[in-house]
Amino acid sequence: MAALTLDEIRAGIVVYLEEEVLRSSGKVTWYSGKGSEHGLPERRPLLCISATQEECNWVPVTTEPTTGSGYRRLPLEAQWRSGGDANCYGNQWITLDQFLVDGANMYVGPASEFVAASVNECTTAATRSVLSDEGVGAVLAEVSRQAHRRAPTR
Repeated sequence: MAALTLDEIRAGIVVYLEEEVLRSSGKVTWYSGKGSEHGLPERRPLLCISATQEECNWVPVTTEPTTGSGYRRLPLEAQWRSGGDANCYGNQWITLDQFLVDGANMYVGPASEFVAASVNECTTAATRSVLSDEGVGAVLAEVSRQAHRRAPTR
């Protein structure tokens, strides 16, 4: 296990972050889709879609292709995904289909807060999961398309 370092945070990196740490931080804003149900804070994979030291944007990913209401989630194509570790959740990043949870759900805050939330990350710097630039572009387009549904919930 190896927590993230500030130098590793960039668009495309995927790590398991402690949502409770992010939500309890006074420096991170969590945006949720209006009317969406996210459930209790947990450790889940989050994808960084943009990053500077001052502000990072992270979105949750899942292996579930649809929501409970039947909404089809954006697929993260296999050719866009690389990295991962067989000892980390069975390397689901590569072995299972992956989807953007919802373009309206996002965490925004300083990079240091995401480093703190990565304390239980099971990959190392050499085995981090990564989404290609093409994949990040597709996610950014969906995030932009869903902006009208985004509401801060902090």
